[in-house]
Amino acid sequence: MSHPIDFGSIEEKLFLLQQMACASKEFSLWKETHTNTEVEEDWQIPEITHEIDNYFAWMSTFVSNYMIECATKTRIFQDHLDEDLYECGVSAFDEGAIKAVGGDIGKIYVGEFKLSLRESCNKIIHAKKVSFDSLPLNNHNRCWNGICHLQGEFRKSKWHISINVRNWAAAMSYYHESLSEQREQFWELES
Repeated sequence: MSHPIDFGSIEEKLFLLQQMACASKEFSLWKETHTNTEVEEDWQIPEITHEIDNYFAWMSTFVSNYMIECATKTRIFQDHLDEDLYECGVSAFDEGAIKAVGGDIGKIYVGEFKLSLRESCNKIIHAKKVSFDSLPLNNHNRCWNGICHLQGEFRKSKWHISINVRNWAAAMSYYHESLSEQREQFWELES
Protein backbone atom coordinates (compact mmCIF):
# COMPACT_ATOMS: atom_id res chain seq x y z
CA MET A 1 0.00 0.00 0.00
CA SER A 2 1.22 3.50 -0.84
CA HIS A 3 0.92 6.72 1.14
CA PRO A 4 -2.74 7.37 1.95
CA ILE A 5 -3.91 10.30 -0.14
CA ASP A 6 -6.81 12.55 0.77
CA PHE A 7 -8.15 13.30 -2.72
CA GLY A 8 -10.83 15.56 -1.22
CA SER A 9 -8.06 17.78 0.12
CA ILE A 10 -6.55 18.01 -3.36
CA GLU A 11 -9.90 19.05 -4.81
CA GLU A 12 -10.36 21.64 -2.05
CA LYS A 13 -6.92 23.17 -2.63
CA LEU A 14 -7.40 23.24 -6.42
CA PHE A 15 -10.71 25.06 -5.95
CA LEU A 16 -9.11 27.59 -3.59
CA LEU A 17 -6.20 28.16 -5.99
CA GLN A 18 -8.63 29.02 -8.77
CA GLN A 19 -10.49 31.40 -6.48
CA MET A 20 -7.32 33.15 -5.28
CA ALA A 21 -6.07 33.59 -8.85
CA CYS A 22 -9.38 35.17 -9.87
CA ALA A 23 -9.96 37.31 -6.78
CA SER A 24 -6.67 39.16 -6.28
CA LYS A 25 -7.57 42.31 -8.21
CA GLU A 26 -10.95 42.60 -6.53
CA PHE A 27 -9.39 42.11 -3.09
CA SER A 28 -6.66 44.71 -3.67
CA LEU A 29 -9.20 47.28 -4.89
CA TRP A 30 -11.48 46.56 -1.92
CA LYS A 31 -8.54 46.85 0.48
CA GLU A 32 -7.76 50.27 -0.93
CA THR A 33 -11.26 51.56 -0.08
CA HIS A 34 -10.70 50.70 3.60
CA THR A 35 -7.05 51.63 4.00
CA ASN A 36 -5.28 54.96 4.19
CA THR A 37 -3.46 55.84 0.98
CA GLU A 38 -2.23 59.25 2.14
CA VAL A 39 1.06 60.18 3.81
CA GLU A 40 1.93 63.24 5.87
CA GLU A 41 5.58 63.34 4.84
CA ASP A 42 7.24 62.40 1.55
CA TRP A 43 9.47 59.82 3.24
CA GLN A 44 6.49 57.87 4.65
CA ILE A 45 5.00 54.78 3.07
CA PRO A 46 1.20 54.67 2.71
CA GLU A 47 -0.65 52.19 4.90
CA ILE A 48 -2.03 50.53 1.76
CA THR A 49 1.52 49.58 0.72
CA HIS A 50 2.03 47.70 4.00
CA GLU A 51 -1.38 46.03 3.67
CA ILE A 52 -0.75 44.88 0.10
CA ASP A 53 2.77 43.67 1.00
CA ASN A 54 1.21 41.60 3.81
CA TYR A 55 -1.42 40.30 1.39
CA PHE A 56 1.29 39.21 -1.08
CA ALA A 57 3.19 37.44 1.70
CA TRP A 58 0.11 35.46 2.79
CA MET A 59 -1.09 34.84 -0.77
CA SER A 60 2.28 33.57 -1.98
CA THR A 61 2.59 31.28 1.04
CA PHE A 62 -0.88 29.79 0.55
CA VAL A 63 -0.50 29.43 -3.22
CA SER A 64 2.94 27.81 -2.90
CA ASN A 65 1.84 25.41 -0.19
CA TYR A 66 -1.36 24.43 -2.00
CA MET A 67 0.46 23.90 -5.28
CA ILE A 68 3.14 21.79 -3.59
CA GLU A 69 0.52 19.68 -1.80
CA CYS A 70 -1.53 19.10 -4.96
CA ALA A 71 1.54 18.42 -7.11
CA THR A 72 3.13 16.00 -4.66
CA LYS A 73 -0.02 13.98 -4.02
CA THR A 74 -0.81 13.89 -7.73
CA ARG A 75 2.68 12.62 -8.58
CA ILE A 76 2.39 9.87 -5.96
CA PHE A 77 -0.93 8.85 -7.52
CA GLN A 78 0.49 9.03 -11.06
CA ASP A 79 3.43 6.80 -10.16
CA HIS A 80 0.97 4.04 -9.30
CA LEU A 81 -0.93 4.24 -12.59
CA ASP A 82 -0.01 1.90 -15.42
CA GLU A 83 0.32 3.88 -18.68
CA ASP A 84 -1.42 1.04 -20.51
CA LEU A 85 -4.43 1.06 -18.17
CA TYR A 86 -6.46 2.49 -21.06
CA GLU A 87 -6.11 1.95 -24.78
CA CYS A 88 -5.37 5.67 -25.23
CA GLY A 89 -2.81 5.65 -22.39
CA VAL A 90 -3.10 7.42 -19.06
CA SER A 91 -1.07 10.37 -20.39
CA ALA A 92 -3.99 11.14 -22.73
CA PHE A 93 -5.94 12.23 -19.64
CA ASP A 94 -3.17 14.75 -18.92
CA GLU A 95 -3.42 16.18 -22.44
CA GLY A 96 -7.22 16.15 -22.34
CA ALA A 97 -7.31 18.07 -19.08
CA ILE A 98 -5.08 20.81 -20.48
CA LYS A 99 -7.20 21.03 -23.64
CA ALA A 100 -10.33 21.31 -21.47
CA VAL A 101 -9.04 24.63 -20.06
CA GLY A 102 -8.03 26.09 -23.42
CA GLY A 103 -4.67 24.38 -23.89
CA ASP A 104 -2.66 26.78 -21.74
CA ILE A 105 -1.37 26.06 -18.23
CA GLY A 106 1.82 28.07 -18.56
CA LYS A 107 4.89 28.94 -20.59
CA ILE A 108 8.41 27.61 -20.91
CA TYR A 109 11.06 30.36 -20.90
CA VAL A 110 14.15 28.20 -20.49
CA GLY A 111 14.38 24.46 -21.15
CA GLU A 112 13.23 21.96 -23.71
CA PHE A 113 10.33 19.82 -22.53
CA LYS A 114 6.58 19.63 -22.90
CA LEU A 115 4.64 21.41 -20.15
CA SER A 116 2.22 18.62 -19.20
CA LEU A 117 0.47 18.36 -15.85
CA ARG A 118 2.96 15.68 -14.85
CA GLU A 119 5.93 17.89 -15.79
CA SER A 120 4.39 20.95 -14.13
CA CYS A 121 3.99 18.95 -10.92
CA ASN A 122 7.65 17.96 -11.10
CA LYS A 123 8.66 21.60 -11.63
CA ILE A 124 6.52 22.75 -8.69
CA ILE A 125 8.10 20.15 -6.43
CA HIS A 126 11.70 20.81 -7.51
CA ALA A 127 11.67 24.61 -8.03
CA LYS A 128 14.58 26.42 -6.41
CA LYS A 129 13.18 29.88 -7.07
CA VAL A 130 9.51 30.90 -6.99
CA SER A 131 8.03 34.32 -7.70
CA PHE A 132 4.61 35.79 -8.31
CA ASP A 133 3.82 38.40 -10.95
CA SER A 134 2.08 41.53 -9.81
CA LEU A 135 -0.04 43.90 -11.80
CA PRO A 136 0.07 47.60 -10.82
CA LEU A 137 -3.37 49.05 -10.19
CA ASN A 138 -2.15 52.58 -9.44
CA ASN A 139 0.91 54.23 -7.90
CA HIS A 140 0.42 52.56 -4.49
CA ASN A 141 -1.61 49.41 -5.09
CA ARG A 142 -1.08 46.16 -6.98
CA CYS A 143 -2.60 42.73 -7.35
CA TRP A 144 -1.43 39.24 -8.28
CA ASN A 145 -2.13 38.45 -11.93
CA GLY A 146 -2.41 34.70 -11.30
CA ILE A 147 1.03 33.82 -12.68
CA CYS A 148 3.65 31.92 -10.70
CA HIS A 149 7.23 31.67 -12.01
CA LEU A 150 9.29 28.60 -11.16
CA GLN A 151 12.99 28.15 -11.80
CA GLY A 152 15.37 25.31 -11.18
CA GLU A 153 17.84 22.89 -12.64
CA PHE A 154 17.56 19.30 -13.88
CA ARG A 155 20.72 17.34 -14.73
CA LYS A 156 22.75 20.56 -14.90
CA SER A 157 20.25 22.13 -17.32
CA LYS A 158 18.47 25.25 -16.09
CA TRP A 159 14.75 25.64 -16.60
CA HIS A 160 12.25 28.47 -16.06
CA ILE A 161 8.49 28.23 -16.48
CA SER A 162 5.45 30.23 -15.55
CA ILE A 163 2.24 28.61 -14.39
CA ASN A 164 -1.15 30.19 -14.98
CA VAL A 165 -2.43 29.04 -11.59
CA ARG A 166 -6.13 29.34 -12.43
CA ASN A 167 -5.79 27.23 -15.58
CA TRP A 168 -3.37 24.78 -13.95
CA ALA A 169 -5.70 24.19 -11.00
CA ALA A 170 -8.72 23.83 -13.31
CA ALA A 171 -6.83 21.32 -15.51
CA MET A 172 -5.71 19.39 -12.42
CA SER A 173 -9.33 19.25 -11.21
CA TYR A 174 -10.46 17.99 -14.60
CA TYR A 175 -7.63 15.42 -14.61
CA HIS A 176 -8.57 14.08 -11.18
CA GLU A 177 -12.24 13.96 -12.10
CA SER A 178 -11.41 12.04 -15.28
CA LEU A 179 -9.47 9.47 -13.27
CA SER A 180 -11.94 9.23 -10.37
CA GLU A 181 -12.46 5.51 -10.95
CA GLN A 182 -8.72 4.90 -10.60
CA ARG A 183 -8.63 7.05 -7.49
CA GLU A 184 -11.28 4.82 -5.90
CA GLN A 185 -9.17 1.78 -6.74
CA PHE A 186 -5.93 3.46 -5.61
CA TRP A 187 -5.81 1.54 -2.35
CA GLU A 188 -6.11 -1.77 -4.19
CA LEU A 189 -3.28 -1.09 -6.69
CA GLU A 190 -0.62 -2.20 -4.23
CA SER A 191 -2.36 -5.42 -3.20
